[in-house]
Amino acid sequence: LEYFADPHGVRNGVTAPGHNLDLYDITGTLEYKIWRGLVGRLEYRHDEASRRAFTLKNFGTTPTAQSQDTFTVALYYSFF
Repeated sequence: LEYFADPHGVRNGVTAPGHNLDLYDITGTLEYKIWRGLVGRLEYRHDEASRRAFTLKNFGTTPTAQSQDTFTVALYYSFF
């Protein structure tokens, strides 16, 4: 669980300076050791903002959504 506050809008790179933006996210991860160092991972993440900050259009300059969901499937090998 994370929270980021940008009360003056100068640190987020999405809103114009002077516009506040609060960002929240929650992430859930399941990890399973498949064989020796081979590991599988499933991850779900939900991001939420106090104003439009996601789903950028017009080559990344116009945010159109206040929330975003991400689902990741990963497979990696750990040598240690």
